Amino acid sequence: MKELVVGFYGFGKSAQRYHLPYLAIREGIRVKTIVLPSIKKRAEEIKAYPDIIFTEDELVMLEDPEIDMVVVATPSDTHFCMATRALHSGKHVLVDKPFCSSFDEAWTLLELAKEKGLVAMPFQNRRFDSDILTAKSVIESGKLGEIVEIESHFDYYRPHEDYRPGTWYIDGALFGLGIHTVDQMTMLFGIPDSVIYERRSLREERNPEDSFEITLYYGKIKAVVKTSHLVGIPYPRLTLHGTKGSFVKQEIDRQERFLKEYIMPGSEGFGEDSLEDFGILRTYEGENAAEERVPTVEGDYGRVYDHMRETILHGAKPYLTRQEILTDILILEKAFSEEAPFVIKAFRRLPEMAGII
Repeated sequence: MKELVVGFYGFGKSAQRYHLPYLAIREGIRVKTIVLPSIKKRAEEIKAYPDIIFTEDELVMLEDPEIDMVVVATPSDTHFCMATRALHSGKHVLVDKPFCSSFDEAWTLLELAKEKGLVAMPFQNRRFDSDILTAKSVIESGKLGEIVEIESHFDYYRPHEDYRPGTWYIDGALFGLGIHTVDQMTMLFGIPDSVIYERRSLREERNPEDSFEITLYYGKIKAVVKTSHLVGIPYPRLTLHGTKGSFVKQEIDRQERFLKEYIMPGSEGFGEDSLEDFGILRTYEGENAAEERVPTVEGDYGRVYDHMRETILHGAKPYLTRQEILTDILILEKAFSEEAPFVIKAFRRLPEMAGII
């Protein structure tokens, strides 16, 4: 099996929690080098990875002909410049969320990758959350008939937040969490016809938003994506309504919970739901209702890497299209424009999308 050899910018929480544990159990993918600012400060953590080269010199990674792909797992305001350097060095890139801070940056990266015959992709690991995969399977089953509404919640109860001077909009909840839940709607339904936004800073008004609601319209379908850091009793993670019934998935995907408890991928039962946590599907035939528990589809963030390997080494289609990448970024960017929070009409015909569809 031909290997995909990978290098990393960054060795923080993202790399250690959402990337490396999944790569540790995959055949055909090898992490060779990790670039970080200070090896001395991370000496103890580094000991857990004896087979990886750690360096403060990015040229060790960028000039290594064996490395096929560079993963950018650094603070969000560095994503564009680091991905650009990797592409100019002839490396494919996988960029942690958010892919970029603006539509223009995303467009520039994708054009550079195209020019050099390389792959540039965002790390949209939550396309492989068990909850959204289960909802997708319910939609595709046709049991709900025509879908008319979906509501997605990704909430916390974190009532205290200090003022963080010098931060900007990319550090808020929209670019931090909304990039995932918006992308899940893009995966399910494509490009919206129109969008309505609401952003609020509830805990510390000088900080970027910690609460948002985005409503996306796709023909007759209304998709609501919400996040707040002041939710003490959780909403259902996902609610689906159709012409023949409804589906409710109360519990969020468990992968992150397991990872925080240092239970790693490959462990028995990793990320699995119990029977009680399966979603409920209720359908109607006339006045007669039928209800069933829907087994949760297995989630696996490592599938991002499986797709990248197949795309880079075997020419498979990317797991996100160019159109999807740009749609996600444009939807978020427009939340900060003068038009928001009003309806952005005819979203498909925005000048920035010309030539993409």
